[in-house]
Amino acid sequence: MSGDATPVAGNTVRPNENNTQTLPLNTSPPSSNSVRPVREKKRKREGNTQVINNLIDVVEKVVDAIKNPTHWSELLYERVMELDGFPDGLLEDVLDHLQGHEKDARSFMVKKKASRKAWVQKFYMAMMTPLEESRHQTG
Repeated sequence: MSGDATPVAGNTVRPNENNTQTLPLNTSPPSSNSVRPVREKKRKREGNTQVINNLIDVVEKVVDAIKNPTHWSELLYERVMELDGFPDGLLEDVLDHLQGHEKDARSFMVKKKASRKAWVQKFYMAMMTPLEESRHQTG
């Protein structure tokens, strides 16, 4: 029995006489390390849940947009025509201009009513300046 390994303690074995190193019988990791991966997996799942919920919200908005197509020009018309104190002809000119300049139109639609009124006044002044200059040149 000189070449056989002999038990020394409950969890170690002393190999044959040529090798004095003890080998562990139980190779499972300590319990503190085995808890950490479970927590990390739970955090990853929670993070994935948030990402999935955000994705669901975006998809629902896309579905609503597809089901209820409203062209932005309808909203633009409402935003322009609700402004008081301007002649209808001027508001129609503003609408025509904005429909041809989508970037300006989208900016116009998100402004507060007072800011939209100021924009129309500025547009009117810019439109009138070339007309006045042409009258002075011809007259």
